[in-house]
Amino acid sequence: MEALSVAEMGELAENQDSVNKKENRCLFELYMQPCLAELFGTSLFVFVGCSSVAGNLEKETAIQPAVAHGLALGVLVTVFGQISGGHFNPAVSLSIYLCGGMKLLLLLPYVLAQMVGGMIGAGLTKLIYHSNEYAGALGGAFGTIPGDLGKTTLAEMMMTFFLTTVVCLGAVNSRTRTAWAPFCIGLTVTANILAGGAISGACMNPARAFGPAVAANQWNHHWVYWVGPICGALLTVTFISGSHFNPPFTIAIYLCGGIELMMVGPYLVSQLIGGVLGAGMAKLISPIERYNNVTGAAFDILKSERQLSRAIFGEVAMTCLVTMVLLLAAVNGKTKTPMAPFLIGCTVLINILAGADISGSCLNPARAFGPALMTNYWAYHWVYWVGPIGGGVLAAVLVRLTLGDNKLRVVMKS
Repeated sequence: MEALSVAEMGELAENQDSVNKKENRCLFELYMQPCLAELFGTSLFVFVGCSSVAGNLEKETAIQPAVAHGLALGVLVTVFGQISGGHFNPAVSLSIYLCGGMKLLLLLPYVLAQMVGGMIGAGLTKLIYHSNEYAGALGGAFGTIPGDLGKTTLAEMMMTFFLTTVVCLGAVNSRTRTAWAPFCIGLTVTANILAGGAISGACMNPARAFGPAVAANQWNHHWVYWVGPICGALLTVTFISGSHFNPPFTIAIYLCGGIELMMVGPYLVSQLIGGVLGAGMAKLISPIERYNNVTGAAFDILKSERQLSRAIFGEVAMTCLVTMVLLLAAVNGKTKTPMAPFLIGCTVLINILAGADISGSCLNPARAFGPALMTNYWAYHWVYWVGPIGGGVLAAVLVRLTLGDNKLRVVMKS
């Protein structure tokens, strides 16, 4: 074994020390620094937001808070964007994670940093404003009208949907990503506050609601500012994440290698929540008598067990057909076509025309689950899970065994 001189041993130790420092710096920049950026950025954003509300108490217009929130967010996203992505909002972090823009490992630390940042920002506002002004503005916290909770939650959901769509398309999606994203995000917040501030306060951000609620001890209907924004974020994901909208589609696409396993669960949960939200909105806007007459559009065609075998077979066959069209037109490399959305829509139409009298032609457990929950109608509900999921799996098996290209097929590969 070759002996090393003292100088050579010292040089090796120095190189090793340099490598260790570089690894530590990388770990800091990968995990600690982004969380600190979210903490500082959220603190500043909530501070500016709460201060703009407290300072606008006598004017009672939405212009000052709208411009202050929008400008602050645009500047902070520009400054911190290269460090953490510039989320400053749990709903934004959730939508970015579900769209593949961040690691799961960072999601919870980001949310915790944002919540702490919200409390710091709200606390700073409380320190600089006179107690009367602070109390009059509820410390920048959000108050809702008890009789309008449905409208308030819906408004928060739709405004957050608008915001998170702009974030995901402007800053995450490679095809639509733009250097103007911070400007677009800030303008979206300003527009939402001008449009919906009178309805719900246009929060769109659980951290923005949580900080002032802690500082001012204002918790009236605080849940609205969690449920609305999170549902809006999930709604965004369903629109820009491949447009599955259907649990059997997601399962079949996963089985054919079109989606990662870790995304299947969040997709399914998002689809079910979307089904509930859609059914809930239909209930809100429909005359109650007409809504009850159609059982809230739930599937009530099955009245006896004699219908079950035909209904299950129908749901399996029809879902298999539409899922196979999806896989061949949108996943399989050999047959993929830009006409996929049109073909899928036509197949659903054909299925409803052909099989509505047999089972209702559900094809989608999320479509069945939402109305069932809204109307508490669960008679033979399991059929609309077993049939569609069975059809989706059957379609995936057929594509993997016979119809798929060389990449998808698991037998007779060239």
